[in-house]
Order: sequence, then structure tokens, then C-alpha cells
Amino acid sequence: MNYTLFDLFLNAYNGNSFAQLQIVQRFQPLLKKYAALLKYEDAYSDLQLYLLELLHSGKLTKLQRKDDGTLVKYIESSIRHQYISLNSRKNAVDNSVIASVDEIDFDQMSLSSNDEYPELLISDLHSVLQPSELTLLSQFVFKGMSIADIAEKSGVSRQAINRKKLSILKKLECAFFPKTSK
Repeated sequence: MNYTLFDLFLNAYNGNSFAQLQIVQRFQPLLKKYAALLKYEDAYSDLQLYLLELLHSGKLTKLQRKDDGTLVKYIESSIRHQYISLNSRKNAVDNSVIASVDEIDFDQMSLSSNDEYPELLISDLHSVLQPSELTLLSQFVFKGMSIADIAEKSGVSRQAINRKKLSILKKLECAFFPKTSK
């Protein structure tokens, strides 16, 4: 039996898990496209969840035209808008400064004040890292805050903070320990 897309949506709306699976599979290329553009770990799952929430919201049953083209276009634009929303949220996390670099009290760090090395280290860090990365590094290394505490304070997920920490460590490794070619 050949179901139209609207029939699948109605069945999915009424709780038919097979119809839900069919719809997710039908829109899988679109979900994968936007998940790849988002470039974070759970992007595909977030978009899949959004599609299922859209199915259960009943908004699709209220469309005036019920043909496949209208439904596909509506789903595509809804997923694109969700991508924009998730992307702006992700960018806000990436660009947010957990604490201003000006608030970092470098004098309170447990480094010797008579030694010139800390000033060199800090200036090197400034040249390699962005202000938000420097802030995260200071909170994690110098202030001893845990990833969970930093995430809670900044209002983002632990995964996002951990990813940012790993990218900082990779930047520092490339800057201070370049691989020697033999």
C-alpha cells in the first residue's frame, strides 16, 4: 500500500512508530546536512528530536494544502529555522566570555612575582588564545574550577566546555610544542 506523505504524518501524529521512523528516514539527508553544518556532537539527535516534536505538535495537520510538496517545503523550512536557532545558540556559547579577561586577576595566580617567566607565559597565552579561551583556561587551571562548575556558571553544557577545553589544549600544544620534522 502506497501512503502519501500526509497519511504518514497523520499516522505519526497518532503515535504510529513505524510512520515516525519512515518520516525520519525520508528527511535523514536534510537532517544530516544541517547536523554537519552545526558541527557539534549531538546536532543530528537534536534535529531528529525537533522533527519528532514537530510531528507531535499537530501543526502539520492544520496546513491548508495537504499535498506532498507543501508538506516537504514546510518541514524543510522548519528544520532550517531550527538549524538557525541551534547555530545561534552554539555561537553564543562559543563567543560568550565566561568571565571578562579584565576580571582575571593574574597577580593572584600562584606564580612568582619576581620571576619574568609568568609575564612571558601570559603574553604568549594572549597571543595564542582568544579572550574567552584564556578565561576558560584561567578558571580551569589557575582557579581550579571543575568543568561542571564552569558550565553551570556560564549556563552551557559540560560537553561544550569540555570541547572548548580540548581545543584550547590542542592550540597550546601546537603553539608551544610543535612537532619536529625529521
